[in-house]
Amino acid sequence: MGSIRSVPKYRIHYVGLVLPGIVPYIRSHILELKHEGYMPKKRGSAEVWKNPFIIGHLAEGEGFADREKEVARICTALRDQASRVLVYGDRRVGKSSALRVAAEQVRAGGVPVAVVDLANATSAEAAAQRVLAAVQKEVGRRWSDLLLKAVGKLKGTVTVAPSVAPDGTLSLAFSVTPATEPSGKVKQFIEVLDAIESELDGRGVELGLGLDEFQRLRQWCGEEIDWPLKAMFERHRRIGYVLAGSEKSLIEQMLENKKAGLWKVVDILPMGPMPDRELADWLLERSNATGLELSPDAAIAVIRIAGPRTRDVVQLARAVWDRTRSIGSAGPEDVVETMDLLVVEQAALHQKLWLRLHDVALKVLLLLATDPKAEVTGAGTLSKHNLGPKTTVHRVLKDLVEGEVLVEGVEGGFLFDDPFFRRWVQLNVLQDVGREAPPLLNTWEQHRL
Repeated sequence: MGSIRSVPKYRIHYVGLVLPGIVPYIRSHILELKHEGYMPKKRGSAEVWKNPFIIGHLAEGEGFADREKEVARICTALRDQASRVLVYGDRRVGKSSALRVAAEQVRAGGVPVAVVDLANATSAEAAAQRVLAAVQKEVGRRWSDLLLKAVGKLKGTVTVAPSVAPDGTLSLAFSVTPATEPSGKVKQFIEVLDAIESELDGRGVELGLGLDEFQRLRQWCGEEIDWPLKAMFERHRRIGYVLAGSEKSLIEQMLENKKAGLWKVVDILPMGPMPDRELADWLLERSNATGLELSPDAAIAVIRIAGPRTRDVVQLARAVWDRTRSIGSAGPEDVVETMDLLVVEQAALHQKLWLRLHDVALKVLLLLATDPKAEVTGAGTLSKHNLGPKTTVHRVLKDLVEGEVLVEGVEGGFLFDDPFFRRWVQLNVLQDVGREAPPLLNTWEQHRL
């Protein structure tokens, strides 16, 4: 492999893709498969199907890739107020969707469940407000005064104002007074949950509570949140907690040894990528139920190219469905062509990220786009590709992981977090160092398919 001595940063070319001619045809008969939620609608004389692969919002119903064991475990935790479960895994593998699917199932059985998304919350105070709002939404009609009495226990740190919901119903808006010190932030958040627990206990009722991306509390409050959380979990008897998180370094600090706050306080439910065969079966089922005969080889190709994270696989599957539905069938070659077209459509976003990175980071990414198994910090690699001192490359790799551009591989090394960005680098930058983009499926994989 040739060396990577320099990386052009501004001279980026967009690849022109020449796709083989495809002549759409109309099938002589229409599949009689029927599936709730995806029945074709008549529009004139044409059948119109709904794309079964959902990416614009959290998947639900038939759009949710089966996670039966994980969903069942989460359901048990939300029903059992002595339970504390931590759903732990990489981003985009389906944790948030599994939590919400489980919440709906538990609600259907009569147990109230509030789910709070902390991913985009800006502070511990905002997190406390979201908890109050989520619980109010869940129990407000059943126990209209519960939150008002709970807030009354908080001694003025929370104010309440009437609000009108989009559907015209009267609701409540909560405002938490910001604390200046980390200890104050911790105290406020814990006191909100303590007040809710106290009111639930006084009424003899129970609640399931999901805190999605809960590790954000650690970012806002530091280590001071760990032991108060532990104490809170140990004394609460009316709330069943499910925590979900994806920032491994923060979560591991809260779990890793006896001195960590959540050591043996929560049960760990790991959520990794779905097994290829299981995910492929789901892709085939959803495609075939909505009028597209996706071949088994094509389903495996989608996973090999966009995997292992479920959300990325679903994104590529959605694009394949959109592009080939009028034809009625799709094979591996359609998957390859669709992936490259999708990357071109997203080029502006990928280019923006590329231009934001400095020279050493660009060299590292280009190396990994060429050779995913490269030993980036090896002496020979550092010299051959002019990467600079080992300490510098270590720091760059750390920054790229923290910036969610790279992830550490299970078997060591580093991988692109986003398969679409990886392919963009291969298509647009390799030519500037005299190389061709590698095939998405190599000869061995094509024969194995």
